[in-house]
Amino acid sequence: MIVGLDPRDIRVRNGIPVTSIERTLDDLARRMPPEQVANVIHDAAYRRLFSAARARERGNPRLNRAIEMYLAGSAGTKSDLEDRFMTLVREGRFSEPIINTHILGIEVDFRWGDYCVMVDGPNHTRAPTRAKDEADQATLEAHGLTVVRFTEAAIELEPRLVLAELAARLRRARRR
Repeated sequence: MIVGLDPRDIRVRNGIPVTSIERTLDDLARRMPPEQVANVIHDAAYRRLFSAARARERGNPRLNRAIEMYLAGSAGTKSDLEDRFMTLVREGRFSEPIINTHILGIEVDFRWGDYCVMVDGPNHTRAPTRAKDEADQATLEAHGLTVVRFTEAAIELEPRLVLAELAARLRRARRR
C-alpha cells in the first residue's frame, strides 16, 4: 500500500495502488499554475474521471481556481508556448482569458470576450497549417470576432512589444 496517505485517497488499478484523481489534482495544484491544472482536469473530465464536487472538498484554493477555469470553458494550457504567453498576460496584469476554448468549432488559444489570441509555434509555418489558420481566422472574423496572432519568436524575443500590442487591442475591444 501507499504509506502516509489517507486510505480514501488510494485506488487500485490493474492491481497497482494509485492515488485518486482528486488527490493527484490537489498535489499538482500545489506545484503548477491553475491553467496547467485546468488542462489535466479537462483530460480527466474527458475520461469521465473528474468530479468538481469531490475535487473541491480538498479545500485547495489553487485547485479551486483551476476548477473554476475549467467550468468557465477553459481547457487550460497545452504547451510551453501557451504557458509563456500566460506569463506575459499575468505580467501585464490583464484579466484572465478563457484558454483553449472552441468557438464555431475552432479552437482558440486565448479568448477575452470577442477578442481572440492565437499563439503560433514552429509548426504554423508549414503551408497546410498556415492555410488552416487563415481559414479559421477568416471564419472567426466573419462572425465579428477580432483575432490576433503572435509568433513564438515574438513572444520569446519581443515580449514588451507583445504586451503593448495586447494592451492596445484589448483596450480597443472593450470600447466596442
